[in-house]
Amino acid sequence: MNIVRHSLYFSLTALLFAVLPVVGFSKVSVEDSGYVDIKIPPGDDASAKPMKERTITFYNNGSVIYFLHIDFDARLLGVSEDNSEISIGDPTAKTMGWSIGVEGAKSGWYDRGAFGLLANGSPVTAGLPDDISVGTDDSSAWAKLTWQSNLGDVRVIFLTKEGEDRLYVMFQHDIQGKEMTVKFISLPGHVEPESHMPEERWCSTETQNLHEPVNEKINLSRDSNWILIFDRNTNRFRGFVGLLFDPDEIMAPNIYLGAAPSVELPLQQGKTESRFVLWSFNENSSSPEEAYEMFKSNHKKYLEELRAINFNH
Repeated sequence: MNIVRHSLYFSLTALLFAVLPVVGFSKVSVEDSGYVDIKIPPGDDASAKPMKERTITFYNNGSVIYFLHIDFDARLLGVSEDNSEISIGDPTAKTMGWSIGVEGAKSGWYDRGAFGLLANGSPVTAGLPDDISVGTDDSSAWAKLTWQSNLGDVRVIFLTKEGEDRLYVMFQHDIQGKEMTVKFISLPGHVEPESHMPEERWCSTETQNLHEPVNEKINLSRDSNWILIFDRNTNRFRGFVGLLFDPDEIMAPNIYLGAAPSVELPLQQGKTESRFVLWSFNENSSSPEEAYEMFKSNHKKYLEELRAINFNH
């Protein structure tokens, strides 16, 4: 399934959720579609494969604010010999990776694995989670994804707060003796390779302004705890993203600034929890310049709010 086709599908999914009537929702809520079949048009490059998907949608005041989405080869879902539980089926079937979307943005966080936790450089959140749960309290909605690996359990919790335009994320793990790294991958602005212009992808922090082409990882200054990734020219108002982290939890972050910019955030030794804030902007929200000023003026307040979030659900 190519990026262009999938991104179009992703946008249509967002539109579908946006126009469906929202019944019985409070000011902030969350909905889990469960695993459902993907209706693939005849002749599509993936039409010969059975495909499934799952979407977790966060609502704020009745409108879609963020959603998590995954599609994958349905052969990933197998049944144990005694038919008691779902397990990994065909080992050649691959998950496409979770994406993080916002209504009205065709791109943003990468649609083939927007987030992950690495142990000594190897992903421990690849494949389908072993458990997914969602819920709400008085002023927030959350989704918890759990992986049970041979190294230990990993939980990734996403949370939205009433009236806010950001997505809070916590990674929890009980893995011992490994160098742990959180990774986010973005696809800002556009997804069509033919639209890509020289020096198109940019990364800005409070102290650095970087642009491609860069063929190696660049260390980001610890003097800034926020990162803005955007396209300078094509679709620059649609799909750019922002990230904020707690500097007490992270060592030296780095970025690979290519077609799909990736940010790696190594955890401090012994840290089993790490918190982040994600933003995904669409063409009706801020420009990159306005977002830059927003982060520069408010990053201390955002960090205080992040540290105050209760992720225990």
